[in-house]
Amino acid sequence: MVSILEQVERDATAAADERWRNHVAQLEFVHGENEYWRGLRSGLALAPSRWRWWLFGLACGAAIVGVLV
Repeated sequence: MVSILEQVERDATAAADERWRNHVAQLEFVHGENEYWRGLRSGLALAPSRWRWWLFGLACGAAIVGVLV
């Protein structure tokens, strides 16, 4: 049997954990979205990350050719 005080404490802890998880998930989403756009802009501007995009395109092309052959 759980006392009322223990139940209230457990509920408060669960609510605080849920708020924290939502906060962290929102920060991760915003950070990930910013990283995506920064990478896209630098790739389109042929910045130093152009080599990563070039290698990615080469790998995708090789995979497509491998599937077609």
